[in-house]
Amino acid sequence: MGNLKVDMLTVQALDRIRSCMDMLIKDGYLEWQGNLRDTYDKYLHPDVLNYDDDEMWKKVGDNAIPDLFQFDTPVGLQCAKKVKPSNVVELAIANSLMRLMPDNGEQPVDKYVKHKNNPEIWIQEMKDYGLNEQEIETLKKHLDEVYGVSESQEGIMLLSMDQNIADFTIQESNKLRKGVAKKQEKIIKEVKELFFKKGESNGS
Repeated sequence: MGNLKVDMLTVQALDRIRSCMDMLIKDGYLEWQGNLRDTYDKYLHPDVLNYDDDEMWKKVGDNAIPDLFQFDTPVGLQCAKKVKPSNVVELAIANSLMRLMPDNGEQPVDKYVKHKNNPEIWIQEMKDYGLNEQEIETLKKHLDEVYGVSESQEGIMLLSMDQNIADFTIQESNKLRKGVAKKQEKIIKEVKELFFKKGESNGS
């Protein structure tokens, strides 16, 4: 039988999509295709949507979309306004960043926006830390798309598994991911020591 996960947020979103479709058909913006599936496939299927509409992305950044999925809370609205995403990848990154809260210091979303507006700041930060060109290129391979801000658990795992960083096994990187995600200080301390130990042993 297995387990069943019911995502009520998705159900809610689907209900809104259907209501929106009904209103667009009623007002003549869409034409009913005989059944729900064909109508959806013609106008709203992900494969036919226009993701390069500058006006749409401007509305996202201006908080002009009243009920944008995952960005309909005060925190989400503020994040969208800061990031001003211009494509789906940046929207997904913003969705991850708004969930990250540092113990102190600069908010991850603010650092991302700062680096996005001026990527040279991130490059200079790496140089200030004493990284050489090879080490900078290693980090750029993983973090260039997110301007130096690792926004996901998968990103942390890939970084730690890089042979030029700590060369973690998948089990070790997963332990790191769990420790960070659940803020388990004991695990984080253990993995931090292992991270530096393995990094030093392979010359990183």
